[in-house]
Amino acid sequence: PMLVLVAASVGVQAVAYLISTSFNAAPQLYYAFTIFSLPYGVFVVAIATALMPELSEKYSRGDTEGYRDTLSFGLRLVAFVAIPSTVGLVVLAEPTIALLYERGEFGPQATQEVAALLVAYSVGLLGYSAYFLLVRAFYSRQNTMTPALLNVVLFAVYVALAYGLSRLLGVIGVALALSGANAVLALVGLAAMRRETKRLDGRRLLRSLAKILAAGAAMYVVAWGGTTLLGVGSGLLERLLVIAVVGGASLAAYLGVAFLLRTEELSSAVALLRRRGTEP
Repeated sequence: PMLVLVAASVGVQAVAYLISTSFNAAPQLYYAFTIFSLPYGVFVVAIATALMPELSEKYSRGDTEGYRDTLSFGLRLVAFVAIPSTVGLVVLAEPTIALLYERGEFGPQATQEVAALLVAYSVGLLGYSAYFLLVRAFYSRQNTMTPALLNVVLFAVYVALAYGLSRLLGVIGVALALSGANAVLALVGLAAMRRETKRLDGRRLLRSLAKILAAGAAMYVVAWGGTTLLGVGSGLLERLLVIAVVGGASLAAYLGVAFLLRTEELSSAVALLRRRGTEP
């Protein structure tokens, strides 16, 4: 199964590279994916890593209810982090890319091209993150076959989507294909996990997701309004100001609405951060 996982991952990267090369856009795709990976690598991987020992322990003890609760908590916490990250990456894509890359031969046109790819990647962050957590949850159950099969499906779905969407949208279709494939696999992974655990506390997941999406919508409105008023900036200091002001205001809106809606993941996230802050 591990060889299948590696082969599928390498295969996805190879297909993306080959198709993007045909559009002379492989570097742009790499730049966009690098930025997209930051919130995923910082937050989602940390959440999954923190929950893996607890999931493994509860599975080994036969605590099915506790296992379900922990996995449900992880999925809801991932959504709570992924949604505002998506909004931030989408709305602030252009000033962020310009701030990090725009110099020398990397001009405004390249910034717009990479920003469009970043948006295409970012809309799939929730699916990408949920799928990552679910794969680790299967590992905690000593089940390596299901993740291997899921990665085979991921490769097949990605190839089909990448080929079809790239013919319609060019290199942006390559990025959108990954977002679509991970969304599909997240749903398939949820169904497979539900089959093993009998249920996944679906109502609680949907209720939390509705609140998180409402908070995310408020964040988007504030962020869109901020970038409309301030633009994307034309220099280092201006771009830093745009990102700081718009990012800070929109994040405050997200947290404020989440608080008003009594989104339980807000307090959970704060508690997790405090716990990590006290660890040596």
